[in-house]
Amino acid sequence: MTRDNSPSQQTQLHYDEIEWLENGVPFSRKFGDIYHPAIDPLETARHTFLKNNRLPARWGNRDTFAIGELGFGLGLNFLLTLSLWQQSHGANKAELHYFSVEKYTLSHSQMERGLANWDELEPARSLLLKSYGPNEAQDQVIDFPGLPAKLTILFGDAMAAVQRITKPIDTWFLDGFDPKKNHEMWSAELFQSLTKLSAPEASAATWSASGTVRRNLQSAGFLVERIPGFGCKRENVRATLKPNPAPAPDLG
Repeated sequence: MTRDNSPSQQTQLHYDEIEWLENGVPFSRKFGDIYHPAIDPLETARHTFLKNNRLPARWGNRDTFAIGELGFGLGLNFLLTLSLWQQSHGANKAELHYFSVEKYTLSHSQMERGLANWDELEPARSLLLKSYGPNEAQDQVIDFPGLPAKLTILFGDAMAAVQRITKPIDTWFLDGFDPKKNHEMWSAELFQSLTKLSAPEASAATWSASGTVRRNLQSAGFLVERIPGFGCKRENVRATLKPNPAPAPDLG
């Protein structure tokens, strides 16, 4: 595994203030919100982000696929996605590129505690924890030897961080804290930036079905639909980028 903290991508690093609830769920004091539901958090994530983005059908037999995420948190969405990608592609050389934006990150010890109970996420969990450590004000790039993936965690304000994404994004995971408490992650301006960074027919999914989120996605050029949620969530949102004759940007 390799880890690269590029000096050219320096930004101010912030750590979240975590309180551990009696049920073991991490709670953000900064945003007054939980990191994941207490009941079936992995199935909730699978339903919200993998199923609702029609994965793995959308990536099919492609040799490369790029996912962009707003809100890395404990890395659960990444670990579940990597597991599904590996199941779909086996030992071939296909590569998953996963870009995740996070302003208020977790320390290594917080991450380790938050992932402690999920042995089913091995071996990716141990590989992530081996290299995870945002102890410098720089983006972090992690390669996973033997696993076909590259993870890039982009630290800092979302609007600035997404501009450092280096590939057109096929699928977006919108997983910030509650829009009422974390406006920056759900703004119309940010969603406009996501559109510019998207590959043709890109999809997006989120647990939030708020009117503001739906309207901002629509104004950014997405076709938006409300669909059944999982567990205590009555509805989720799924979106697909409207056809656009302009080619996807060449991001290198």
